Amino acid sequence: MRLSHIKKLALCGLCMLGFAVQAQNRGTCATFSADNLESLVEGVCEIYEELTSATSSCAAIPISQADFTQLDPLENNSNAFIITQSGNYCLTEDVFGSIIIDNATNVSIDLNDFSITVTVAVIDSNTRQAAIQFNDTITHATIKNGTINGYIFFNGGMYTDIKLRNLYIAGGVSGIFNDGQLQLTIFSTLAGSGDFAYLLLDTVTTAAIPVNDVPDQAIMANNFDLKLINSYLAGRLQATVSNNATIDIENSTITTCVIIANSGYGVIKNTIFEADSGCNINAPNFVILDCITLNNVNGTGFFMDSGTISIIERSTAVNNDLDGFAIAGNNNLIRHCIAESNNGGYGFNITGSAIEVLDCIACNNSAGNYINVTPVRTIGDTNFAAGYNVSCN
Repeated sequence: MRLSHIKKLALCGLCMLGFAVQAQNRGTCATFSADNLESLVEGVCEIYEELTSATSSCAAIPISQADFTQLDPLENNSNAFIITQSGNYCLTEDVFGSIIIDNATNVSIDLNDFSITVTVAVIDSNTRQAAIQFNDTITHATIKNGTINGYIFFNGGMYTDIKLRNLYIAGGVSGIFNDGQLQLTIFSTLAGSGDFAYLLLDTVTTAAIPVNDVPDQAIMANNFDLKLINSYLAGRLQATVSNNATIDIENSTITTCVIIANSGYGVIKNTIFEADSGCNINAPNFVILDCITLNNVNGTGFFMDSGTISIIERSTAVNNDLDGFAIAGNNNLIRHCIAESNNGGYGFNITGSAIEVLDCIACNNSAGNYINVTPVRTIGDTNFAAGYNVSCN
């Protein structure tokens, strides 16, 4: 059942309840019969349908299956609807084919609780057909409110202020692929599952397949900015960035995160890394705040390899298969963090130089709570001071 239908039923029920309350207040509720009640429900729902008909029929520029045309019959290519003008567009039904945004600005596509399904996911080994494709230079575009059975392709141009909002990206060959320069924001978007479902944002990958099966070759992303908010990525998020790119991840859940950078800046906060390989940072200038890694069966909770001038604060690593925190690099600060019951390593394993671990707690880690960390005090010690770390079993 569509979300829009659920909303309609809920509103019909509320209206029906209101009528019933009014009738009861008038002392007439005892006269209601089953037929009366059925007629009341039908009448209220008919009124609601009339009031909302403009919305459900898509008051913006409508897109239906009849608006799609075949691009290249000789290649057995997908049907397509091509947008070249600014405007607010929305689907009026489930459609099959591709929507192509070609050198247009200020475009909004509301899937309107419907779906778009690419009809030719792979034409040959070198050619892929996208469900939604961006061409040339596009500024201010939003895709929202529906299901994409296929993938979104940014085709070699410059894309600024692109937003994906309230989507379920079911996958296909890939969820999202960027071959240009992209500034992207993702809100409340679910990366789907399936044998080949994964997102590729330049070098940002999230996979619903095993991590070892995800392509791991480095793809350099120049001027690549990623902002990921309120999202659930059912697998691996991998980013390899350069040229002062920025990465901002907030309020999300990710199975595995791998970030590699030779420059740039990053912030990760209020995010959970669960069930695979944790949070892995090989980049300078990173701040990780209020995050959790837990139950990662293939790796360390927080792993910082050769990163410099970075901070992990108010974060927790619990029940991971290796170390809770494994920190290399130099000039890093770990503060107000907790490592507990990590099964195959230390709570805090420090191998870099000029790394400060302050005011942390480590308990019940299999190889030991701390290595190369001072000062450490155990529960019961009276000689505590600011900056001391606590060890307990």
